[in-house]
Amino acid sequence: YVECGTCEVCLSNKAVQKELRCNIQLASSRCCFFLTLTYATEHIPVARFYKFNDSYHLCCVPRDHVYTYVTSQGYNRKMSFCDEEFDYPTNLSDKAVTDLLAKVHLDRTVYPDGRSVVKYPNMGDLLPYLNYRDVQLFHKRINQQIKQYTNEKIYTYTVGEYGPKTFRPHFHILFFFDSERLAQVFGQLVDKACHWYSPQRGREAGFHRRTLHHGPAG
Repeated sequence: YVECGTCEVCLSNKAVQKELRCNIQLASSRCCFFLTLTYATEHIPVARFYKFNDSYHLCCVPRDHVYTYVTSQGYNRKMSFCDEEFDYPTNLSDKAVTDLLAKVHLDRTVYPDGRSVVKYPNMGDLLPYLNYRDVQLFHKRINQQIKQYTNEKIYTYTVGEYGPKTFRPHFHILFFFDSERLAQVFGQLVDKACHWYSPQRGREAGFHRRTLHHGPAG
């Protein structure tokens, strides 16, 4: 039969195949690093719902500011996000849109004295989404850093997902390689690649949290 690629069975088969490939690569690599990248709140890619002809549409709200990062040669470089614009119809009902937007703002921190503080600001009718261009540029930056320590081919596996509580977009990345020298400095290279600083505010921009786990492969 011909696989459709979209049904539950096809998606399950794809997941099994990808898991198998990762396990094979894990068995043949000396080092494996697992990395999680989460957006800083002020730089999350967002889209906006609007109604047209009694149906909801979702359109991109481009991030129009510029961020600065340091290259592997030590130069400061300014770049814009260059979000790809989109606008497409959805089949969502009023209740579905309301529930989805409410989900984005649910995460709160409750202190022992009873204070309840919203962890993420209310974004009104804005919905966060995964922008794969951001993680592509991250890969480009970290590859520039890696080349200073090894010429071996680095194998990676990247997925994006949304948090179950607040629909928070984030990325997970697996890095496979053999270089012990690279393993010793890998965390530092990740910091250089994913921490972007805004000179206007002197604070972190872009990916604001990185969680790094390392274990011997094989």
